[in-house]
Formats: sequence, structure tokens, C-alpha cells
Amino acid sequence: MATELQQLFFDAVQNSFSVLLNGRFKGPYLESNHRIGQTRVVYLGENLALELILDERDEDVSCFVTKMINGQPSSVWKYDDEGRLVRDHLTALLRRHVGEPALSLFTRVTGMELEDRIPITVGDYARMVQVYGQHIINDDPSLFG
Repeated sequence: MATELQQLFFDAVQNSFSVLLNGRFKGPYLESNHRIGQTRVVYLGENLALELILDERDEDVSCFVTKMINGQPSSVWKYDDEGRLVRDHLTALLRRHVGEPALSLFTRVTGMELEDRIPITVGDYARMVQVYGQHIINDDPSLFG
């Protein structure tokens, strides 16, 4: 059973990303880990997964792109055993592929309560994908080489 905050997060992700990723991705899927205070909403493509994470302890919302391995998002944090990048923060990936403009899409949310920041930050990530993330929208396996 999702808390009000988790439901707010899930709804914000679904509202911001579902149309954008509808063609090639399945989801969204909600996963909660109460022990560490994190909620993940995941969209699964054939080659890539998009993970949005609500960290209630750190009061943070983040977005990662992950390589799919054997039909599942990579379980390692960033690099696999052979040193290949398999998961990275959305802004880091965009910075490598398009440069600094991706960072200018964040709305200033300093001082706002978490429940007010969630839909704004999720919307910012969706705009980044829409404007600069065609590789992600296309589920392009070359994103991770």
C-alpha cells in the first residue's frame, strides 16, 4: 500500500512520462523499499530502463537511465564487472551527449516542501528527456556503447 507521498510521486511520474515513453517502454512500475526510505518508478524498454527515485530520507528526487541486461535493469550501481557504464544519472548522460544545456532545465525549488517539489522536479526530468533525450525515447542501445 502506497503512502500519500509515494502516490503523489507515482502520479507525477506517470503524468509526466507516460505519453513520452508510451511507444517503446512498459510501465510505470512502482517499487518501494521502506527499510531505506526509497520509492522507485520504473519504465522498461527492450534496451534501456528509466528509473525515477524518491528518497524520503534525503528528501530528493532523482532520475537514472539503466541498461537492460537479460530483460532486467542492471542491478549494479554504475559500472559492470568489466568496467562498462550500465547505469547513470540522467543529467550526467545528457551532459556527455549534448553538453551543459540540459542542466538549465531544472526549476529552482530551494526552500519548498518535498511534496511541492516532487511534481516540479519530475516534470523537469521529463522535459530533459523530451528536449535532449531522443536516444532514451528511442530505446537506443548505443547510449551505453
